[in-house]
Amino acid sequence: MKSNLLKYAILSAFALTTVFSSCKKDEDDDQPTPTTGSLSFELTHKVGSDPLVQNTVTYVNLDGDSFIVTKFRYYISNVVLKKSDGSTYAPSECYYLVDDSVSSSKTFTISDIPVGEYTSMTFLLGVDSTRNCSGAQSGALDALNGMFWSWNNGYIFLKLEGMSASASGGMFMYHVGGFKGTTNAIRTIAPDFNGDVVDMRAGKTSTIHMVANLAELFANP
Repeated sequence: MKSNLLKYAILSAFALTTVFSSCKKDEDDDQPTPTTGSLSFELTHKVGSDPLVQNTVTYVNLDGDSFIVTKFRYYISNVVLKKSDGSTYAPSECYYLVDDSVSSSKTFTISDIPVGEYTSMTFLLGVDSTRNCSGAQSGALDALNGMFWSWNNGYIFLKLEGMSASASGGMFMYHVGGFKGTTNAIRTIAPDFNGDVVDMRAGKTSTIHMVANLAELFANP
């Protein structure tokens, strides 16, 4: 199996397809009139046109190599939402560890977003340099999550592991990370809204469905 999982291939894999769903009103009518809304993210993983199923389903990449995925995890952080008037909103403490084997990790919600029409969004695939150098942390950034190398090398931004007869020893392991100089693997992802608008309304929740395609990680970057 060719090692085509390079830093720049990540951009193609996370050129995410976005689908917007209508707003729903947040429950609890006894609360004061809200001035912000919420945005829910739902992530789906595919390999080509097929859904990702770990451990049991065999896939074939563009080189004709068959493989089975046993682990797929990555960080999403530093979400920035841009309004139609050009202003932006960047939620604080925005760090999420997505694990394909943990269904609950593939859905997260950002609350207290100012009302308005949002036409684009960016986020980091990985963890920013500040948090890479911030010492012991908790939550998604807890070193015990198995996504951390050392205080010198920082976080593993994306982890893809599996089995393939074409790989040495019958197994492959791609761990992508690094935040310094030429080894900087932090990537800014800008999903295509396809001309749609997220109409953030007070007290309501909008949902963005995003699809990441692992087939791109094995394609030529």
